[in-house]
Amino acid sequence: MTDSIIANTDSELFQKIPEKPESPEKIKHLRKLIPVTPGLARHWLEERNTNNPRNPSSATSDSYTKKMKLLKEIQGEYPEADLPTLQVLAEKAGAWIPGHPDSIQFDNRGRLGNGQHRLIAVVKSGITILMWVEVGLDPVVFAGTDHGYRRTGAHGLKNAGFRDDVSHLQAFAIGRVMVAGLKRKEMSTSPRRVDEDFVKKIVMEHETAIGITLLAMKGVKPNRAEVTAAFCKAFFVYDADKVQQAAIRYATQAFNSNNDPLRKLHDKAVAVATSGNRHGDLYGYAVAAVRAALENRTLAKLQETELDFPGPWETEYKDPKQREKARQGWQTFRENLEEIPDRVAKAKEIIEKVQKAGITFAINKETKEVTPNKAKVAAALLVELKTFWSEIKELLLAS
Repeated sequence: MTDSIIANTDSELFQKIPEKPESPEKIKHLRKLIPVTPGLARHWLEERNTNNPRNPSSATSDSYTKKMKLLKEIQGEYPEADLPTLQVLAEKAGAWIPGHPDSIQFDNRGRLGNGQHRLIAVVKSGITILMWVEVGLDPVVFAGTDHGYRRTGAHGLKNAGFRDDVSHLQAFAIGRVMVAGLKRKEMSTSPRRVDEDFVKKIVMEHETAIGITLLAMKGVKPNRAEVTAAFCKAFFVYDADKVQQAAIRYATQAFNSNNDPLRKLHDKAVAVATSGNRHGDLYGYAVAAVRAALENRTLAKLQETELDFPGPWETEYKDPKQREKARQGWQTFRENLEEIPDRVAKAKEIIEKVQKAGITFAINKETKEVTPNKAKVAAALLVELKTFWSEIKELLLAS
């Protein structure tokens, strides 16, 4: 196939999309049955296979090549056979089936998303194969396809546009642990069995937290997804800068003391890694250690926790504003508890002051009502009386 014919075929399929696949312009959806020549296949592999996270498998392409060569033999034996007849003959012989409904697929920016092994086989075999070609697809559809060589969750992240400055494999593994959390014991399963589509959704929604943590922990040894996942979920509960600094401290082993919870966690991670165990219960230990570190506590002994960092997709989660309001309310309550002795003593002083000023109180212990008279007193004393009224009332009723 000459360059001009290839260009014409490209223009017909991609509606004259600009040559650069990274162009922001989108292609309209089109599905067409066309003869794919070795030249056209090579052109697409060289020019449009720019967004494929998978390395080609020679075993897969070699298998396809053999089937295509067998198809050519059948075509030689039955030169007059129409397409339906040729498809039946090829299927019976285990040859490549021309016009198979599985299409060579391109996204809406002209990038090859599915079919690289078939195109490689066309080039290797040197045979023109009648194929369905589909263009203008949303890139997310390629995350769920599985032809020839299995796509992992990491491939789905790349197709969905996940940041490229961190490992997609690591990001997806961390997402699995984040979603499974401490609940894997209840599910009696490993993190690998959680719904991969849901994991991808969570990883994409929390791309920043996962990316920041992976960069902070770059080069950490041992590299355990359970530990990184614990730091990632801590972002939902604690200050982001504080979490990031703790992750860096763990990765660089900048421990403060032997009882530093991050040191305890590192020792535990080393023990798990060198024992040959799988993930085990390390995540529960990681959550306990990270929580202690972020709360500036030391640990004589690291113990597994049963209290996870709740994520926004979990019922236990409270958004940061709710958490801060609850924290402030609890802090105020604690401060008030601590101040009660002082408030009671202050109330006694005020009772003496107001009595000297001529104020008397009508006390009804049955109804627990205390009513001051209307004597004129200084405004400041009235403010004190009002501020400490609950303690004053209790003291008077108890007298």
